[in-house]
Amino acid sequence: MWRLLISALLFAILSPAQAAPPTEPILRVETGMHTTLIRRLVVDAPRQRLISCSDDKTIRIWQMPEQRLLSTLRVPIDSGHEGQLFALAVSPDGNSVAAAGWTGWDWNGAASIYLFDVVSGELVRTLDGFKDAISALAWSPDGAHLAVGLQGRAGLAVVRLADGKVVARDSGYLDKLMDLDFSRSGRLAAVSLDGMTRLYSRDFKLVGRRKIPGGKQPISIRFSPDAAKIAIGFVDAAAVAVVSARNLELAFHPDQTGLVDQQSIFTVTWSSEGDYLYASGDYRGAGRNPVYRWSEGGRGALERIPAALNRITEIQQMPSGRIVFAAEDPGFGIIAADGSIESFRGPDILDYSRDRERLLLSEDGLTVAYPVEQGTTKLHHFSALMGGAQKPAESRVSETLHPPQRGGARFKVEQWLDDFRPKINGKVPALDDYEMARSYAIAPDGQQLLLGTEWSLRLLDERVQEQWSVALASVAWSVNISRDGRVAVAALSDGTIRWYDMRDGSPLFAYFPHRDGEEWIAWLPSGYYISSIHGDNFVGWHVNRGERVVPDFHRAVQFDRILYRPDLFKAAITQSLGIKTRALQRTVGRPEFEISQLAKIAPPRIRLQLGRVKLHEGHAVLTLQISAEKNSLQMRDVTVFINHIPVTPTSERVLSESESERFSKVVEIPLSQHHNEIRVEAFNGISMGVAEHYLVLPEALDLKPQQGDLYLLAVGVNKFPSLSEDAALAYAANDAEGFEQALRDRGGKVFRRVHTRLINDASANKPDRATIREALAFIHQAQPEDTVILFLASHGISDEAGNYYFVPRDAVEADLDRLIDGGEIESLMPWTTFFESLRLTAGRRLLMVDTCQARNIEGRFEAHSLMKRSASSLFSLMLASKGDEESQEYPNTRHGLFTHSVLAAMSESSDSNADGQLTLRELFAGAAPIVESQRDKRIGPQTPQLIAPSQVEDFPLVSVGE
Repeated sequence: MWRLLISALLFAILSPAQAAPPTEPILRVETGMHTTLIRRLVVDAPRQRLISCSDDKTIRIWQMPEQRLLSTLRVPIDSGHEGQLFALAVSPDGNSVAAAGWTGWDWNGAASIYLFDVVSGELVRTLDGFKDAISALAWSPDGAHLAVGLQGRAGLAVVRLADGKVVARDSGYLDKLMDLDFSRSGRLAAVSLDGMTRLYSRDFKLVGRRKIPGGKQPISIRFSPDAAKIAIGFVDAAAVAVVSARNLELAFHPDQTGLVDQQSIFTVTWSSEGDYLYASGDYRGAGRNPVYRWSEGGRGALERIPAALNRITEIQQMPSGRIVFAAEDPGFGIIAADGSIESFRGPDILDYSRDRERLLLSEDGLTVAYPVEQGTTKLHHFSALMGGAQKPAESRVSETLHPPQRGGARFKVEQWLDDFRPKINGKVPALDDYEMARSYAIAPDGQQLLLGTEWSLRLLDERVQEQWSVALASVAWSVNISRDGRVAVAALSDGTIRWYDMRDGSPLFAYFPHRDGEEWIAWLPSGYYISSIHGDNFVGWHVNRGERVVPDFHRAVQFDRILYRPDLFKAAITQSLGIKTRALQRTVGRPEFEISQLAKIAPPRIRLQLGRVKLHEGHAVLTLQISAEKNSLQMRDVTVFINHIPVTPTSERVLSESESERFSKVVEIPLSQHHNEIRVEAFNGISMGVAEHYLVLPEALDLKPQQGDLYLLAVGVNKFPSLSEDAALAYAANDAEGFEQALRDRGGKVFRRVHTRLINDASANKPDRATIREALAFIHQAQPEDTVILFLASHGISDEAGNYYFVPRDAVEADLDRLIDGGEIESLMPWTTFFESLRLTAGRRLLMVDTCQARNIEGRFEAHSLMKRSASSLFSLMLASKGDEESQEYPNTRHGLFTHSVLAAMSESSDSNADGQLTLRELFAGAAPIVESQRDKRIGPQTPQLIAPSQVEDFPLVSVGE
């Protein structure tokens, strides 16, 4: 089984080099955690940071012990192996990180090492020309040299970092160099699959080499903290050897009698004081994969620590006797000095590797059920044409779905499970070197077989001739074919499920369900997508910018205004499969878009540099330097967020003409909390550039929260003179007035001042389009410490693309018709009007909408799109009901039921912590049961909705009691 782990390190067969990294966007899953095997860990002890690299082609920097992601570093990649990272090292001062692996091969025919500045994330240097892929790196203790371990027989190279020259080589290796380690005095040790352990002096001269008893293929090596001993692990044996660091003579073998069901030892290390020796690797037994440790520096008793679900690939020493380990899950965890598991950061993706029979499909292949927990029968399902969503699969749904077909008269399949040479009808199909078979399914008509492998899908006929093949970014753990024979589906190791046309293998669409069981996104090759509320944060496009420049990475959410298109997503699927339904081909306001055109709308690039933090009257003030440059379109505005709250006033956001292409400015940012997520957005009119940083202030700082003002704009429309009489509402105007009155009465004890503006049928200025637009400027007075609420009560209606429109007093009938049938809309107010105004507003922002599905106006209200877009815009949204539910009236109080319930909830009974104030969370929690208890059951359900970041959800809005 160990061959599976190191197989990616064994392919030294080169594809023809291309001139430069590809420039077309490459889609990647991005959850904030690695999506596949973590190869290496290194510890930056002075800064309490952990750095990891993975086959997912990223380097991640984590703040420990919180395991909080600080930044993700990206290297130039291609769709195949190019960019996989096998080796990692951090400079002694923690300022630089070096990473390498299958890096640069595809365009240079030689490997490169990438050196990054840890703080800025910039790629500051590349070291090129290594004649094989790189499997190990080690930084000398004085920071002057980088030792490079190469695959093939290329051996060892040592680079002087001052000038980038190779100052020492050892080409006497007969196989891959697998691991390197420097002692604190500067001596270097190496192990290779040729069976040799080698020791080098401080000037990199070979001191000696030996075959160490214990195994034939050493794979890991570590000096003890006192540099007197060296521990060695073996890939072909469950053994650890400890040798003298002076001459490599065997000192002892730790007790191996407890290594039951252990196949190999991939990784070894010592505790920081040297009192424990740790090891782990490939385990075949029951239960969790263990980390082993021996007391007395390896001579004492063996202790077994169950640690992870999958194989452990790396362990490293941390301060204070703690150990960090990486697992194939992918995940990493900390073992405390007492041997307990202190913490574990697990994967965000689903693992389909152990449930290859449970990828279930509907007859047409457009509904899929998939496993969500190993060792259980729990399934979720997704339906491409039914609005998406990741839902638990009910038994009646599962009964209509079918597993992969394995039997068939025309096919005899042998040795297919995790094998390099599967046999189909007695023949071995033509696979690439080191391409392993992982899954298969036979077509319903029995004429073809779909083979899923380590990096491709291959459709074969009964003669085992290939009909088509598709290169994959990940392992095809499970495959299936729809009963109608039109769709092939593969569940991949990056957590995605992907659909292909059985005729030619062309991709149809893909789906990523987050491990949390809630969030998801599905997308077309063109880039259009549907998603859950936050799901478009979890995929994006990697765009190379050359060999020596940090690539761009753009999340789907940065393009949500153009790419979030449920209508086009469904239309593309129905058209490609020839399903006869109304195809929705128009793109409202702009032509159809292909992701290959991303460069034309790519968001700005932003760089942040954190300066000093000063205390001023009990408040912390951060000096922040922001540098940005346009990527495509000119920049319009820039905003700083602290903990999801925009702190840049409206008047300071708009960029001048001279700043629209490039700028650098220093701003002072108020901080009211010790833990601060810093986010800067720059907008070009279509897409949003984003840069993020995390800052922790000393707990000793006594930070005082700043009391702010409240700004409320309340709009309510009852009458529509240009519409039919049936369109009139009874209580929308009262709702706006009642809510405005309540906030004026109850907000005074919470806020420094309360500013309100009411626009309804009874106000001097009637609630028509022009008046409402002009009034939106009122909320732009808000400052960072303030709270802003926009309350809307009227009809709401959505077009086929999910775009919400508010119906003002001067709406005309023709626009309602055009909204449904297509055409230019003039008299209705689109969601962008309100969202853009809130986007430009500082402080905590809340949009309350009592405009849901009504029986007296044609059309529908699509709540999901409004909720998703508010989450993308980082402000809160409270809705009266779901999109397919009617927003009921409550005649007893002459209010809509939702507004009545919110007003009724402003009481001590909603004050869960009895502090005399109601937060948004408490207010919503108090209102929702009132809606349920007082709704008219004959009309149907009404379910209020709330989307809010905790910084807004937990902030007080009104006072209760005396």
